[in-house]
Amino acid sequence: MKIGLFRRRRSAGPDFKRKMPSKKGIVSCIFALLAVALFIIASTMSANMEGKAAEPVGSLGISSAMLCIIGLVYAHEGVKEREVGYLFPVIGIVLNGLLLVYLLWLYVYGLI
Repeated sequence: MKIGLFRRRRSAGPDFKRKMPSKKGIVSCIFALLAVALFIIASTMSANMEGKAAEPVGSLGISSAMLCIIGLVYAHEGVKEREVGYLFPVIGIVLNGLLLVYLLWLYVYGLI
């Protein structure tokens, strides 16, 4: 006769339930797309004005870099969440990180 108090529990195996995407990760991806759009606008403005659009292009570039930093913060918070899908935070980290590195490289290259 088994006593119900001392029964072994089944071990918790992998959980294959569909998880909701991280909201902070989605916000991070939106910031990345906005930063890419600002960078494309700044690049086309610079090309159309033959490199003589200093302030507007610079302000768009700095705004794009700030959006990347904010997006990285949101993506980091999205990765720390529990019981959510991690696809969007990872995409946000990759996009924001790559664009931020490229913008910083472009800034340093412009100083030389």
